[in-house]
Amino acid sequence: MRDSPMRLPAALLLVSAQSLLLVAAQHAPVMCALPKAAQKCPIWTEHGYKHQGEDGAPMMAMPFDPVMSQQDVPCIAHAATCRSDGGYQCDYTQGLYGLGHMTQDKWYELKPGSPAVCAHGNREFSFMATKRADQKKLVIMLSAGGVCWDARTCGDPQARQVAIDALGDQVPNPGTGTSMELAPSVPRALRYSPLSNSGRAAFEQGLLKRTSGNFFGTWSAVVVPDCTGDLHTGNSSYTYDEGKTSCITAHHKGSVNTGESMKWVLENFKDPTHILLVGSAQPSSKATGGHGVIFWASYLSEKYPHAIVRTVTDSSMGINGPMVKSMLHDDPWGTKGARIPDWDTYPVDETDPERLLRVAPNGGYLMPDPADWNVADDSLTDAYRLMAKVMPKLGFADVSSTEDEVQKSWFAVTGGSDHDCCLDGCGCSTAQPHGVRGGRLDWTKTRKVAVLQRQLRVDNNYRSWIHEGADHFMLLHDSLYTSTTLQSFLSAFAQATITLENKLNVLTKRTETQVTTTLPASQSCAGCLDGVLGLGVGAEQCLMTWGQGENFYTVAAMFKTDWMALWSLNGGDAPDVAQVGMQYRFAHEYYIRPGETMESIADRFGTDVETLVHLNKNLITSLHNPRRVSTGDTICLVPSFHGTMDQMGLPICPSDRQTFGEPTTGGAAAMPAVSAAPSY
Repeated sequence: MRDSPMRLPAALLLVSAQSLLLVAAQHAPVMCALPKAAQKCPIWTEHGYKHQGEDGAPMMAMPFDPVMSQQDVPCIAHAATCRSDGGYQCDYTQGLYGLGHMTQDKWYELKPGSPAVCAHGNREFSFMATKRADQKKLVIMLSAGGVCWDARTCGDPQARQVAIDALGDQVPNPGTGTSMELAPSVPRALRYSPLSNSGRAAFEQGLLKRTSGNFFGTWSAVVVPDCTGDLHTGNSSYTYDEGKTSCITAHHKGSVNTGESMKWVLENFKDPTHILLVGSAQPSSKATGGHGVIFWASYLSEKYPHAIVRTVTDSSMGINGPMVKSMLHDDPWGTKGARIPDWDTYPVDETDPERLLRVAPNGGYLMPDPADWNVADDSLTDAYRLMAKVMPKLGFADVSSTEDEVQKSWFAVTGGSDHDCCLDGCGCSTAQPHGVRGGRLDWTKTRKVAVLQRQLRVDNNYRSWIHEGADHFMLLHDSLYTSTTLQSFLSAFAQATITLENKLNVLTKRTETQVTTTLPASQSCAGCLDGVLGLGVGAEQCLMTWGQGENFYTVAAMFKTDWMALWSLNGGDAPDVAQVGMQYRFAHEYYIRPGETMESIADRFGTDVETLVHLNKNLITSLHNPRRVSTGDTICLVPSFHGTMDQMGLPICPSDRQTFGEPTTGGAAAMPAVSAAPSY
């Protein structure tokens, strides 16, 4: 007869089973070959992580070992509110506290529970909030938490670009009694010393600091961390390197996490007058990704139609190199499926044949229609332009330094370069052309063009504050409220109005919408946006500066034309005489007319869209995505004269078989053939 098995307490059995699963998962040859059953999220306490009990609270008596590995299925969490009250304490009985349960000027950690989760599927998500004297004015900060796009940047402990935890990224260093930082490129430990007995959080600095010198010091505040690596916009569980030992499933649930935070905001701030959305992080952070905040502006503006909603991105201008298209081509973050909070409570839009749309803001989706804008193919400038068109009362601002190493590093990771050209606003100022026309990969030129295009194309809704230096994340630094220039800009921006009024145009006899704004003027350090040609009222936009040794013969090939065409645009003496430092026209200015596309323009002028994009790259006429041109935009155009058609669809250069003014079939005797201009 076999011995009766020893009966263990249920709690110990639970922990033992979890530990065995965790150990097995950590030693699995392929990371994605993990248990498909959802585990319980570990709970952070003053004594480190602890296993979660049946009631959702931590099991303080049980050691948490080993560190919970990445999970293919998101772990299960319960709603709770945590605070400092003689120590770090969490209440799992009342869920998320409302403002009525909060003490003024103290910070609270709010855990919404599942389905919110961090990227590795093994940590619960939480956000922070404080009720202050003014509950009609609100700062909502969406923290920059890094960006990940493959198995290495999402999962490799030494290369991770995303935090493992919403409020910290440190884990115990086995056997030493110390902690180690797993991802030094992401924000450090909001949770470590987060809630002192005074109720002040460690990140209560700069814009969030309660001090008489801070204009925003009395505004209530909500801070939403990012532990999903997707700019707060994702909604997918995506497996990278499937079938390999490096395999990892990243839970890009940023829109879900931030959505849970926004639900709490909507329930507790019923009728705010001012909302300042901020994408920022602690000054010590080396993360990027603050610009994801702009995608929540239209949603909040829809929900609070009477509030002034303004959005500021801090040290995150969203300037990408050319490789970002391939990095995000498959939409691993699931941005196309990101939904607004409570989207499923709205009725189905019966006009939608697929029944995916709801009678809700933007059909129930957070992001623009992918046909209008998507994260892989389009620039942030195009996003600003689209949102300002759809929601013309929104206001956006970039706050940035010129040589921010974190932004420059992201630009390099995505295929850009520190210096790629000289002249015309590039990263150096000598007369050497560097062999690359226009500086397509030059950081300095690219950031200048991005900001200048936003000022030109979104002039009623966009402003910038550009500072010389290498500062990263300025808004949570205490120098904010000692810098009268930046604080004055932000306070004026947060209160500014944008007014729309329909008026009759006496010339066209049509009613037009006129925009009046009190947004403060953009501010820039001396020379920080200089050098880019084509600025100013009436300025020619298709200009370039002669480099050392250049003349019409040597540069013609760069524009896919010949020296005679360039010479005819400019005139002057001999075409082989160099004029270093002088400007010349390299193309015709062409204004986009109603109904035209880049394809139709390319067909008419005997060229192709790719050539047009290349020709305009990193100029004030730059085309990030040729599908986003609008009526009235200017592009630079070099026609292929022998392929160009007139408005009747006839070639402008007759062939041997065609007479001037008559169709190719029949008519008068043919004229002598017109030979092509020589190409050198």
